Amino acid sequence: MGSLFKVETHNHPSAVEPYGGAATGIGGVIRDPLGTGLGAKPILNTDVFCFAPPDFLTKNCRKAFYIPAVIFKGVRAGVADYGNRLGIPTVNGAILFDDRYLANPLVYCGTMGLMPVSMAKSARIIPAI
Repeated sequence: MGSLFKVETHNHPSAVEPYGGAATGIGGVIRDPLGTGLGAKPILNTDVFCFAPPDFLTKNCRKAFYIPAVIFKGVRAGVADYGNRLGIPTVNGAILFDDRYLANPLVYCGTMGLMPVSMAKSARIIPAI
């Protein structure tokens, strides 16, 4: 078996609708290996999130966007729920808090899959452990 990795960001959708935006982000990276039609099987998820600090004072936030605590809670739940409902574990991840992510979170999701080496198109095949 060979392995494949699909990653993407879903930043703006997660700022507009944290739960749904993040869920569709992880859903896309799970769907793409399945959709190759080459026998890929998703086996694990990973993620990196960057948010403004959850305790960022609400009075500093404009009414046009969610406060950081709401974005944090919604994104985390959206990614976890989608992967868990499909039975694909999230095996690692990272969270960074910085004021620069106010109203503009970074939501980076990835999925690793296994596929028969005979179906791989790339010259670089990394055998699964």
